[in-house]
Amino acid sequence: NQNNNALSGAIMVRVPDLVVASIDPLTTVTTQQAFNIRWTVRNQGDGAAQVGWYDYVYFSTDAILDGGDTNLTYEYRSQALAVDGSYVVVKSITVPNVASGTYYLLVVTDYGNGLYESNQNNNALSGAIMVRVPDLRITELVSSRIPGQPTQFQVQWTVRNQGDGVAQVGWYDYAYLSTDNQLDNGDTNLTYEYHATSLSAGDSYPVTKTVTVPEG
Repeated sequence: NQNNNALSGAIMVRVPDLVVASIDPLTTVTTQQAFNIRWTVRNQGDGAAQVGWYDYVYFSTDAILDGGDTNLTYEYRSQALAVDGSYVVVKSITVPNVASGTYYLLVVTDYGNGLYESNQNNNALSGAIMVRVPDLRITELVSSRIPGQPTQFQVQWTVRNQGDGVAQVGWYDYAYLSTDNQLDNGDTNLTYEYHATSLSAGDSYPVTKTVTVPEG
């Protein structure tokens, strides 16, 4: 009998479905500021997700992931995820140099669709953040000759942060001698000051330096 060579048996196939359940914190940050982002991924499918997928975090001007968004970090998932199981990832990210305004963090799990899921279109979650930007300005500049020292002057200036964000640590103030009021390569640097602490919006700091003006 050539017609009885096959036998069938039913199997039940289960399929995972990964979603980003939450993103935290969604807050106000300053450009160039590093902070921790925490997200939770849950398997809401009826099958376990096998090992080998990536979560990506993007910075965007809107809540839609596209080619113009900036990747900030990623996480490789090296363990399987059971049905109704979840995991939490914490990463340090730094906001890019952008103008003040509202932006979005987008977390995408199973980036690139490495897993087969029951729904491949629900892997991303977005959340708004407010980005603030500092703006340093010299608000006062005064110089006076030191008595008995014909080539030495005392220079005082004040720097104020007139932006809406904190200026992070690490910048220099430079004082130049010039024949006009425009900074160019022909000007002479007289002194500088390194500012080693952050400066909140609306705050200022004074600097006093003694400088020697070149003769001639």
